[in-house]
Amino acid sequence: MSEQYPRFVFPEHLPPSLSDPAVIAAHDWSAFCEVDVLTDHWDRPDWPPGRCSYHWFITLGDQPALIDLAQRCQQALVAFGLDPVAPESLHLTLCRVGFTDEVSEEQARFVAEAARQRVGAPGPLRLTVGPLAGSPGAVRLSVSPWEALLELHDRLIETRAAVFASPAGTSRFRPHVGIAYGNRTMPASPLRRAMEPLRRLSPVQVTAGAAHLVILRREDHAYRWERFETLCLTRQTL
Repeated sequence: MSEQYPRFVFPEHLPPSLSDPAVIAAHDWSAFCEVDVLTDHWDRPDWPPGRCSYHWFITLGDQPALIDLAQRCQQALVAFGLDPVAPESLHLTLCRVGFTDEVSEEQARFVAEAARQRVGAPGPLRLTVGPLAGSPGAVRLSVSPWEALLELHDRLIETRAAVFASPAGTSRFRPHVGIAYGNRTMPASPLRRAMEPLRRLSPVQVTAGAAHLVILRREDHAYRWERFETLCLTRQTL
């Protein structure tokens, strides 16, 4: 079974606070300020065209304020030739279950049902998204607080580990919302200078009532997916 995050973890270390939006945002930006070169996000020999993966996502394409913030940032950075994330494709990645050539449809449905039992109904996630930050391969928005996201991630990883008898852990999870991906090697400092004034744009509030197990593919320098199973975070009433 492939690793959840096969190449790197960014930022390498956790922020000093998992609840304070200002601390999390400052930590994200400080880490990005140490990046010298932006790399090609799509350079993944283990993920060729046509290969699909089961991922747990929080989908955010129905959040108007977030879409507006993302598009304002994308338009301001258009000269850098990044691959922008379409409004309907905005998302927060929780974890990967496995590639579809490693995990059968039956196994994926079993993982989803096991996750429902393990996660229960903790309630909707209320998140602050922004300000702008980056990583070695992408421009992204900081997300806070982290506690509930880490708890959800932990439960999903535990479920996957129990089903596939594999190790569990959350040490490599860094919540964020990507808005544009690098598609070549380029110096990071000019991009960072252009991003700095955009960091003054106000963060937005989003509420997520569900996580989705999706079948994810990389196509034409974009992520595209179909929802496979849904994990409701709120108790369903009849």
